Amino acid sequence: MSEKERVWPRKPRQALREEPQTFLIQAFPKVGKSCIAAALTTQFAAGKSAVVTLGDEGSYDNHSVNEINVTIGGFEKLLDDLIAEKPYDFVIFDHLSEFDSWSETLGTVRYCNSTMGKGHNLKKDTLPKLGMNVAPHNYWLPKDANFESVHSLPNGFGYRWSKDEGIRLFKKMKKVAKYVIFIGHIKLDRFTKDDKGTVVNSAYLDVTGNLGKYICKNTDVLATMKRKKGEGFLVFKTASSDLDAGTRYGYLDNTEIKISEKQEDGTILTFWENIYNKYKK
Repeated sequence: MSEKERVWPRKPRQALREEPQTFLIQAFPKVGKSCIAAALTTQFAAGKSAVVTLGDEGSYDNHSVNEINVTIGGFEKLLDDLIAEKPYDFVIFDHLSEFDSWSETLGTVRYCNSTMGKGHNLKKDTLPKLGMNVAPHNYWLPKDANFESVHSLPNGFGYRWSKDEGIRLFKKMKKVAKYVIFIGHIKLDRFTKDDKGTVVNSAYLDVTGNLGKYICKNTDVLATMKRKKGEGFLVFKTASSDLDAGTRYGYLDNTEIKISEKQEDGTILTFWENIYNKYKK
């Protein structure tokens, strides 16, 4: 078609999505994140959802939950399988602090396999010749006392390696289901100084530097979770703290939505329909 034959659009199209495809929930420990995640797989989207727990087996042992536990070695293969087969409508990744740690480890391995990184973090008796592939058992692991993270490189040079690995995997995580939920912890810094030099408390998503900023920027909805007595709330209000918050969806904008309530018998009732109100319709 030539430029003269081009047909220019005249009518606005309808929105392609009415509910968030990616959703980040951040909170301090023991606020109830695991409870609402587990309940989504048993109450709201039973049979059509799963929690992917990263590395830490046992964190959901006190919940009824559809759970997939994965270690760093099998993580990318799991992502590829989920993308290919799409077995779930909802996938929840818990938690981003562990993902951050994995990004550092994988960034270190990627650097070690680069030309400039040959010899970094290698056991001394296995130093390879330039261009030679190194077997995984020749590297020090994070649990080893001699482990050298790529973050130890001078002038902060190594952080881009972990950030790039994290971004590469995060892009895959976003593709595993129609709805993807990320659970993250909050890091509290009690020594931040404001513009006047006064020491104040600051709270951030517990993910290192630019990787954390990238995740927040590339997620549809950011909420903090808080608990009032036996009730849990997701807060989408902005400018209330240093934490990133907010949404691209008007019905959630600047709101505080009840997500859970503890019943007299100790069970937890959840209200995911307040977030995904069109899902079952």
